[in-house]
Amino acid sequence: MSKCDKIVRILEERIVRGEYLTRIFPAERELAQEMNVSRMTARKAVLTLLEKGLLERLPNGRIRSRPIDAEGKPRRHAAFLLPAGLSPDHQIWEQAILRAAKDYGIGIHPYVYDHPSAMLLQEIVESFDGVFILAETFMGKERYLRDSAKPVFVLGNDLSRFGIVSIQLFPAGCGTILFDYLYRLGHREIAFLCTGEAYDDVLNQRIRDWQNWMAEHPDCSGRLIQRHTEWHTDRAQQSFAAMSELLAAGSHQESALVCGTVWMAMGAIKALRSHHLDVPQDVAVCTFNGEGIGQWFNPSITSLEMADPTPVLKRCMEIICSGGNWTGPLLCSAGEPHLFEGESTQHSGS
Repeated sequence: MSKCDKIVRILEERIVRGEYLTRIFPAERELAQEMNVSRMTARKAVLTLLEKGLLERLPNGRIRSRPIDAEGKPRRHAAFLLPAGLSPDHQIWEQAILRAAKDYGIGIHPYVYDHPSAMLLQEIVESFDGVFILAETFMGKERYLRDSAKPVFVLGNDLSRFGIVSIQLFPAGCGTILFDYLYRLGHREIAFLCTGEAYDDVLNQRIRDWQNWMAEHPDCSGRLIQRHTEWHTDRAQQSFAAMSELLAAGSHQESALVCGTVWMAMGAIKALRSHHLDVPQDVAVCTFNGEGIGQWFNPSITSLEMADPTPVLKRCMEIICSGGNWTGPLLCSAGEPHLFEGESTQHSGS
């Protein structure tokens, strides 16, 4: 195989994967330097790709890749934006998106961000046929998504009020499943622990679920234990610190503790054990969204588990492929989450 043929094969694979969707196709000199060949060889490879239809020349003379598959047929590409930091929750979403995209031949491109800046959102939306965004908050960037000519889908949050299709796995009010479960076990003193960003829409909704439920049950009482933290601080460590402070002061009194995330539950359980309190004998602990890992903790953590989002994600893929508009409610649910009854809760004896 000649040097030119090798370069053509490498570039074909990159184009099919969509690697040049968000970056300019390299000029001949850059390509020659990268591939360690002469400019003549690089030019010959580019001309071959132009003839094959994998590249196209723009009126200004620049060259860009065309979104096609290995057989030369048009191929759609979608971006998946997710926040920095490892999380089983992120992996569950990504796997569901990949499953849904496979049936439609759509290429999925993950992008990790620290904050969803306006510049990043604009670049991604303009470069792809559709965008999936997983974020707890958008900090005033909603209009960049709403005004997009491409379909945008928000995951795990509700931006339907801005005219944006939103897919929730834990819709508002689903916390009732947890609270009713604790009530049936006999708990009447139920605290809520949250150590997250003050502007986290998802956590704030979970707090509202607890507050609304408590207002409807006058025979119950409990405190909101809340510590505002910075972006991407360790929520388990922060929860451990918050609970340790209360326990050291001897001010914890509730028989049950609901935590905003599974990581907060892990920190809380460690703090309770460090102060010689047994879970669940002394305090029952449960959480929203076990993220697929709560059941493997010791003790296994009672939690809400997400429904499979693949069916509703396939609807999104259909929109991306057809270029059509979303029909029906903008706020979608993958289905009601189900309760995993772990070892971290039991009858309070009351």
